Amino acid sequence: MSDDQTALPSKRALLSLKTRFQRTHLALAFVALLFSGISLSALSLMALRDYAENNLELAATTIVYSVKPALLAGDSVAAAGILEEIGQKVDIGKVMISDVSHRVLATWPTIEQKPPEGPEEAIAQWLFPAPVKLPVRVADREIGHVWLTGDASRVLLWLSQVLTWLGGSLLVTVLLVCYLSRRLHGGIEAGLQNIASVAQNVRRRRTFSLRVPTSPIAELNKLNGDFHRLLDELSAWQHHLQRENALLTHQACHDGLTDLPNRTAFINELHRRQSNLLDAPQLAVLFIDGDRFKQVNDRYGHAAGDAVLIATAQRLRSRLGKDDLVARLGGDEFAVLLSRVNSDEQAARVAEDIIEAMRTPIGLDNGVLVWQSLSIGIALGIDPLSARGMLAQADAAMYQIKARGGGWYVSPLLWKSATVNDRQRAMRMSPVADHLQQNS
Repeated sequence: MSDDQTALPSKRALLSLKTRFQRTHLALAFVALLFSGISLSALSLMALRDYAENNLELAATTIVYSVKPALLAGDSVAAAGILEEIGQKVDIGKVMISDVSHRVLATWPTIEQKPPEGPEEAIAQWLFPAPVKLPVRVADREIGHVWLTGDASRVLLWLSQVLTWLGGSLLVTVLLVCYLSRRLHGGIEAGLQNIASVAQNVRRRRTFSLRVPTSPIAELNKLNGDFHRLLDELSAWQHHLQRENALLTHQACHDGLTDLPNRTAFINELHRRQSNLLDAPQLAVLFIDGDRFKQVNDRYGHAAGDAVLIATAQRLRSRLGKDDLVARLGGDEFAVLLSRVNSDEQAARVAEDIIEAMRTPIGLDNGVLVWQSLSIGIALGIDPLSARGMLAQADAAMYQIKARGGGWYVSPLLWKSATVNDRQRAMRMSPVADHLQQNS
């Protein structure tokens, strides 16, 4: 297939509404004036022809009655004077008077006229196709004849004036149509432009509160009302979708029972903060696990276990700063992300504060008091670990202290070169762990 066959047709440029209105109105004005001008001109010419024929016959009749004495007397001078007097008052082309023997007695004008040419000749032939010939009678006796032809000069003058008037009228009408068309399409274009402008702002900025100004055109005003109702519906749908999306996003990132962030949200936030090289070394992760949560579920039921989890989440939140994050990882496991931690002692103080918060028993709906202790593993951000690696490190530290009966424990990966006293200082067991060690 050749390039010519595969080439796409060129796209025609679209005309604006203003241009279409102007062209349409100008075409209508031109057609209306042309049709009316041709119709009026034709009717006027028909009436003019009848008038010219009647006028020519009337002039011939006048000449017949006026030249009878001159014909009877054979006075050519008197006949010429009569023709000159009538010719100056009546539009006639040429007059000739002859007697019965066809001898020319007088003519007017006396000097031979230049025959008409061009349009004047055509109009003269159309108005006066043949000369008027009338006999001159006296007492039923024919004494001569009068030949009379018409003159189209005044008709041409009148036609030129009519055409000039029609041209001026056409010009004035075109200007008036342009003015009215500008006013008409100006209002329509402004109304449509307002709707288009609001639609563009709504599409780009989602500003559904915008409204189109009132239009003086009833149809555009109705369109504005329908457009506003559409914007209201779109706004309602947007708010509904935003609420649904916010709810789904919250549900996807939060625990349904405690309303804390879940494991995925916690890891994502930890990864985001680790991406900041200045903040990453000051991070600490606390992996928290309940020591006897299964016993609560087995003894008092899952509703009691849920109450213990909710109370634990509330106490954890109450002991943390505004930049810290607490999340429920699943079951009775929680995780805390601490920021601006400069030493393991600072992280240990937070762990001790959390353990202290759990010393108060948790009251169930049936009045039973439940004591809940925690095991906390700590991992500091000075190690170049991933978010999951840091959480796993804290998890391993938690299992180290949980095996000893509960308390808090800093991950040993951070202090391989530390002394024995430093390691002992980095491990603190809960009273339950102390009790278990004493009995062991």
